[in-house]
Amino acid sequence: MTSARKAAAIASAMAAVVLGTTSCTTTKEPEPQRQFALSPAPPSFTEGDDYTVSSRIPTVLDGQQVVYFDRTDGRLIMSLSGTSKSGQPSEDDPRGGALISVDPKTNEVTELARHGKPGAPRYIVDVAVAGKTVVWVETTQGNYDAMPWRLYALNLETGEEKELASYQQLGIKDPPWPSPDAIRPQVVGDDVYVVAVDRVDDQQNVVQTSAYRVPLTGGRLEKVVPKATGAWAAGRQLDVLLDSTLARWDPDRGSSGEVTDAGMPADCGAFATKGVRVACTTADGRRRLTVESTEHGRFTVNLGKNTVGYLNGTSDWISFSTGDRAFLLDLRRGKLFSLPGSNDTGSNRLSGSSFIYVKQTSSPDAMRLVTLVNGDR
Repeated sequence: MTSARKAAAIASAMAAVVLGTTSCTTTKEPEPQRQFALSPAPPSFTEGDDYTVSSRIPTVLDGQQVVYFDRTDGRLIMSLSGTSKSGQPSEDDPRGGALISVDPKTNEVTELARHGKPGAPRYIVDVAVAGKTVVWVETTQGNYDAMPWRLYALNLETGEEKELASYQQLGIKDPPWPSPDAIRPQVVGDDVYVVAVDRVDDQQNVVQTSAYRVPLTGGRLEKVVPKATGAWAAGRQLDVLLDSTLARWDPDRGSSGEVTDAGMPADCGAFATKGVRVACTTADGRRRLTVESTEHGRFTVNLGKNTVGYLNGTSDWISFSTGDRAFLLDLRRGKLFSLPGSNDTGSNRLSGSSFIYVKQTSSPDAMRLVTLVNGDR
């Protein structure tokens, strides 16, 4: 269903400290590069020099396509898609989609939820993990014509599953797909946030989306940010895309929770996670990606006339794609890489310095759990 990276230079500095008649020289860590461009092409992301492979994961299990979403307790949270013989989402597959967990060391598969049935399959749209709880959005549509969605939560300790909310609460039959920034549910505290279509025109085109929340225990959807087109959990706060601005939102203040003087212009894309905010802006027909990290500082990537997509990341790295090329910005080392063989990083998010690297090949183990190297090499 979804399925979604830059030449860098390192500057080093030396400091001499003189105490009385004794002197010693100490070496600081290399300062990370701050500004990048896609031309000339960034160096390729290379195994050994830039990352190590922890395990290789099948892209097909029991004849169904596998999509990675998140991780908890060492297990990967993934989905299986009902597929046709050509490998595309299809209602012809009577099994539909399922939510599964996979042990990356043994590839042992545990089925967590499967709501489809013959003739009426379900498809997992996106997933979020918060502690011992898995939250996901699923739909009955295997294509992009409409997205009649339902929001579920599963407690991995107790096995209790609950439907939290659905499109029916908003009174729109067969709502269209929202913005790609709106698909992943977000967990902040005891609430789940989701951006949903709440106004359409006579042709079922999207007129408005808004950010809603519902308790993890279930209940009625509450509109929190009218006209929001994207939302991301950032610790105890929320970042929302509103009127081409990536704005900080205090959930405790509900619909009046916008934090003033904390917005970033973002007219061509945005992403946020705890400690990191990413915004795409346009000036004179050219685009620029700005990354603000509380731990690693500020970075910019000049995109030229390229359109950015599949923004993703953690506190240590940011990934994105432009057309058929994918890139990764290592925030710790201050290096930008192209991701060979990959054109979609939308399903690669993990945490810290790990992520799923999916190469677009026919290899059955093209999905790899990798970790960024430590330090400069």
